[in-house]
Amino acid sequence: AACIPIDRAWFPFVVVIAIETLFRPFFPGMQNLYNDWANFLLYGFLFAYGYRLAANDALREKFTTALPAMLAIAIASFALYASLSAVWAAEAIPYGRRLAIAFLRGIAECSWVLSLFSVAKKTLNRENAALRLLSESSLALYLFHFAILSYVMVFLLRFSWAVAATYYAAIALTYIIFALVYAIALVRLPPIRFICGIRAKRIGK
Repeated sequence: AACIPIDRAWFPFVVVIAIETLFRPFFPGMQNLYNDWANFLLYGFLFAYGYRLAANDALREKFTTALPAMLAIAIASFALYASLSAVWAAEAIPYGRRLAIAFLRGIAECSWVLSLFSVAKKTLNRENAALRLLSESSLALYLFHFAILSYVMVFLLRFSWAVAATYYAAIALTYIIFALVYAIALVRLPPIRFICGIRAKRIGK
């Protein structure tokens, strides 16, 4: 492990680009829970790397200092990725083109994630009640949102709404239901509170 250059600024780019180019051409479909290796590896790495960022002040500072360059890379790579994806979407894409799209996707993903992280470090690194609540509830939202969203979508798909209306209704209902579940149940169940990192003093508020 000591030989892995995990604290180098280029390390997450290499890993994310490698995952995308090696796996995305073969696993391009919808997310699922049994054979979606491109997303399993991508999200697994980003989740683990987030812990490294949280534990290393110098590493966080590197990305914060490089924010203008990362934003430029993020915008340019995403624009090129979106353009090529749109141009090549209507035809059977050869492997070389799929590889190029996956490569650009990897650059865009990593640069956007790190750019947004750096923006948050600059603008949200302060103390107030709203940020404390959002920070404390974020892990619970991550853990429970998919189950809530699944039930919401089963309900909404019964209606013949436009795709955009269904999309925004699903987002709104998911957040509303989560807020209710969080306030009524999650903060009052000690095992769940412990798993989600919710401080006990929130109970009763």
